[in-house]
Parts: sequence; C-alpha cells; structure tokens
Amino acid sequence: FTRLGIRKEDLPKYEEQLELKIAKAQLEELKKDALEAMETQKKREEFKDEAMPDVKSLDIRNFI
Repeated sequence: FTRLGIRKEDLPKYEEQLELKIAKAQLEELKKDALEAMETQKKREEFKDEAMPDVKSLDIRNFI
C-alpha cells in the first residue's frame, strides 16, 4: 500500500468515502428513475386531468 501512497491506517477513511459516493450515486439513480416514472404517468391519458403533487408539499404524517 505504501507504494500507492496509501497508509494502511487510512484505509477505513477511504472505504467510508467510497461507500458515501456509492450511496450518493444510488440515490441519484433512484431520483432519476422516480422523475422518469412521474413524467411517464403525467403523459398517460387517464391522468391528464390530475395535478402532479409538489414533492416538497408531501408530508409522511398525512399518510400514517
């Protein structure tokens, strides 16, 4: 590892950073898929007259 310029004791830090980057990428992918699904639904004929909810206005407490 020292040939790579990485100290063995720094490995957990790099691993944590990598896991955070992977999680962020997965969230971005999920967000993209959700937006695509919402756009597809919006284009369907049976949903033409329904307004798209504002995501920021949704509150989980209303559904419990």
